[in-house]
Amino acid sequence: GKNLDSIRAGLASATEYFKKATELSRTTRLSLAALIKTRDDAHKVGGPGYAADLWRQAEQNFSKAVLELERGAPEPAKQRAAEADRSYRDAELVAIKAVYLNDARALIARAEKEKIYKQAPKTLAHAQTLLQQAEKALNDNRYDTDLPRSLAQQAKHEAQHAFYLAKLIDHAKNQKLTTEDVILD
Repeated sequence: GKNLDSIRAGLASATEYFKKATELSRTTRLSLAALIKTRDDAHKVGGPGYAADLWRQAEQNFSKAVLELERGAPEPAKQRAAEADRSYRDAELVAIKAVYLNDARALIARAEKEKIYKQAPKTLAHAQTLLQQAEKALNDNRYDTDLPRSLAQQAKHEAQHAFYLAKLIDHAKNQKLTTEDVILD
């Protein structure tokens, strides 16, 4: 029951806004393609779960970059996108490290808490060194995970070995065994 000319004008206006929104969406997607890829990479390895604060910061900067593009401000958008990219990459690295290093980290932390270093300092130190090497390897190249995985497994094995040695040493002390007794066992 409304004026047909008013309806046509509203429809033309809505169509124009839709065209602008579609073009802006296409432009934004092209402008932020690298950032979207970085976000996807970080998401695939569990960035939101392992690095929630970094992920939240990245998401905020991503949203602000999109808003800046919508306002027609490409330079501030580029700056926000760069900040988001750094945060996504940091979250990705935290997640990758967690996946490959957390088991060894936890075992070494438990060994330190239980003061295993008193009985097996060399073995525990070796485990810590292997863990540091694994972390460095991931820092150097987060996508080549063969070496870090192997180093982390070795670190875990050395930490377990330190527990075994500490138990054996405590047993020898408690039983007043001689070095020869221990070697013969």
